[in-house]
Amino acid sequence: GKFAAVTNYRGGTEPRAAQSRGSLVTAFLISDQPPAEYIGEVRQKAASYSGFNLLASDGAELRWMSNRDSEPRRLEPGIYGLGNLLIDSPDVEPRKRRFEDALASGAAVEPLFSVLAEARIVDPVYGTRCSTVFFGRRYVERSFAPDGTEQDTLHYEL
Repeated sequence: GKFAAVTNYRGGTEPRAAQSRGSLVTAFLISDQPPAEYIGEVRQKAASYSGFNLLASDGAELRWMSNRDSEPRRLEPGIYGLGNLLIDSPDVEPRKRRFEDALASGAAVEPLFSVLAEARIVDPVYGTRCSTVFFGRRYVERSFAPDGTEQDTLHYEL
């Protein structure tokens, strides 16, 4: 019933970063810590990573943090947008409104992925490699090849 995800922070690559951002997800998933406690620990060593956003949930609560200019917070039920800047940054606001419109017609996955497709970056080096829809206890991820070709769509229930 645990969930964790990390996104890179735009322009937040530091060649001397001591830790891999991907390890943040694994460490949470194998830990027995609740999200708030885990994020508290990550925050203490956040400077040893390149820029990131982290989501962590144990099914009871969802927490977000970034190591770029913001305070961690608990995310109450609602609609949030997260790209490669801080959560709910102005660049995601138009898509959040389109998400709300898509949800108004029912919680179907494909209309939500259509909204995300508008923001997809196709680039062999720095492009979108996956898009994720997370609502309720449902988590759906669609992956993309470096040339932008759609690959697998995986569905999970927490």
